[in-house]
Amino acid sequence: MQILAAFKYRSAVGNAWTWMMFSGIVDLVLAAIILMGWPGTAAWTLGLLVGINLFMSGLALVMTSLACRSRTEAAAPSAAKA
Repeated sequence: MQILAAFKYRSAVGNAWTWMMFSGIVDLVLAAIILMGWPGTAAWTLGLLVGINLFMSGLALVMTSLACRSRTEAAAPSAAKA
């Protein structure tokens, strides 16, 4: 879902949509790791992967907010002149 959301937000957030897509791809890789080693990795994998997922999602949100802020700041001077 995060990959699809990245494509949807592509026009709204500029270059930051790539961070959202990267986070979605990392989620898919982590899911594949779980499926390849299941059930032997169940004890430690879930905690580690949830932590990685939260980190990547947070990083994607921070990068998206920074991109939106820079777009807002760039648009503000032109709006003030009008």
